[in-house]
Amino acid sequence: MRSAIERGDPAEQISTKMAADLESTLSRQLYGGDIIGSVSLTDDVLGLARSQYDALDNRNDRQAKAVNFTESFGLSGDHLLSLKAMPVWEELASSIRIDHASMLMSSLEQSAILLADYTMDQQMKMQYNNWGEQDTLNETEYEHHCAAIKKAAVTYNKLSLKQ
Repeated sequence: MRSAIERGDPAEQISTKMAADLESTLSRQLYGGDIIGSVSLTDDVLGLARSQYDALDNRNDRQAKAVNFTESFGLSGDHLLSLKAMPVWEELASSIRIDHASMLMSSLEQSAILLADYTMDQQMKMQYNNWGEQDTLNETEYEHHCAAIKKAAVTYNKLSLKQ
C-alpha cells in the first residue's frame, strides 16, 4: 500500500484495496501489525485523496471519486473495529492501542469532512453521540460511513478505558 501511495495511484483504488485486504486478513488471522500498519497509512491516503480530488475540474467526477473513497475507507474502519478485531486491539500495549484508536477516529472524521467538501447534494445536520461537534452530511451517501464512525467512537471509548 505504501508504494501505491508514493506512486500516487488513485486514492479510491487504494482505499478499496485496503478494505479488501483487511476483509481477507480478518477471515484468516488478524495481527497487531495489521492494525498498526493499516491505521498508519490512513493519514497518507487521506492526503493523497484530497490532493487528487482538488486537482479535478469536473465536480461530478470529484464527487463520485470522493464517495467511492469514503465508502471503502469507512469499510476499512469497520473491519478494524469488528468484533473479530477486538481481541487483537486488546493485545496491543495500552499506549499503542490508544494512539492508534485515536488516529483511526481522527481519520474517519477527516474522511467524512473530505466527503462533505466534495459533495454537491442536499445536506443535513447529523450529531454524533460520542463526539463534541456536528458535521454536515448527506444521509443517503453517508449511512455506511457514519455507522463506521459511530462504531469507532464507541470502540475508542472502550479502548481508552482499558489503560
